[in-house]
Amino acid sequence: MGFGAKWVALIMYRVKSILFSILVNGEPKGPVFPSRGIRQGDPISPYLILLCTEGLISLLQQADVQDAMEGIRICRGAPKFNHLIAQRNWIVSELIDDHTNMWDMKKISRLLPPRVAYEVFKLPLPANNRPNTIVWELEKHGLFTVRSAYRLFLASKEERQLGEAKKVLTDAMCKRCNMEEEVINYALLYCPRLQDVLLSQLHFLKENALQTDFIHVVDQVIRRNNYGEMEKLFLCAWGIWYSRNQLIYENKRIDPTQAIDNALSIAKEYECAIEEQNKGLKPYCGWFPPPVGHLKLNVDGALFHEQSRSGVGMILRDETGKVIFSASKLEHESIDPMEVELVALLRGLQLCLLLGIHDLEVESDALLVVQELTKEEESMSIWENLVFEIRNLLERFPKVVV
Repeated sequence: MGFGAKWVALIMYRVKSILFSILVNGEPKGPVFPSRGIRQGDPISPYLILLCTEGLISLLQQADVQDAMEGIRICRGAPKFNHLIAQRNWIVSELIDDHTNMWDMKKISRLLPPRVAYEVFKLPLPANNRPNTIVWELEKHGLFTVRSAYRLFLASKEERQLGEAKKVLTDAMCKRCNMEEEVINYALLYCPRLQDVLLSQLHFLKENALQTDFIHVVDQVIRRNNYGEMEKLFLCAWGIWYSRNQLIYENKRIDPTQAIDNALSIAKEYECAIEEQNKGLKPYCGWFPPPVGHLKLNVDGALFHEQSRSGVGMILRDETGKVIFSASKLEHESIDPMEVELVALLRGLQLCLLLGIHDLEVESDALLVVQELTKEEESMSIWENLVFEIRNLLERFPKVVV
């Protein structure tokens, strides 16, 4: 590719000179000398890939111009390619009809397997060509926020921690009493250090003289049909296991009584919070009529994962509740509830536009849909094309309220 020998030598020295160690119980073991190039995560890796990729693309393009290399077709009638690097946008544009700005169904069906073609048809296309924009996919509105970046940082930190070496237990004895081997039943029920607190909280364990396993104890509680006992059993087990892990991995000794009390108090706080939340709430489900002379459009979307489809429904009524029209339509599969709600609104507006309605109210039970359509600035969400089309339709009504 024309790189200087000295520069190549420096890069290869950087690639071949690394070594790394493996942490076992916090102590480095090794070193290990890699023999298959740089390790994953090495900062130089993306730069080398870019350099080599750009050089390879240039060589392939040059060979194509000089007719030194003949491309291949993925199927009969498809265009020829001598590489697929950075060809994604070009390929996609070839599948769109220039006149209708919609998917070229005949070409897609001819070039692609049925399942792949089906996935392509599901992708919505804007009615008008719009420039690409960069969106922050971790927020529904598509804009960067420190909060979402912090969540991303925490998630990546947890993934790194999961990949790091954990403490390997070499001693199978119970860490509370050091009397017997720690199996699950002994750790949760039968360690002598746990007996007093467990019997004080779970009185039915006094009947368990044969020391059956934990699953059998759960089965006994289920047979008694006592939800309170079942809840307390698992809360106690969670508290005991938490204190056990704190002792082993963090070297923090938590008294079993304190651990169980903490678990029970958390459950109690949750119950109290739910009760407070439900106080004063009066469930109501009803339809509020529009002002006299106005019509109201209600829309909704639904996902049918088992059928790999989605559906939309819409109904238009006047101030007396009289139905002007109602309709439903099956759509392509969608995994995003927000997208289905937007499609429902789009279909409803398309029908209303044909009726020449002057005063229209639009109602949706999706708060994010309403927020996206009523904010002043342009949508930066991943659904911006749908939002753009809906806003264009709304502008064609003399008077409309969302």
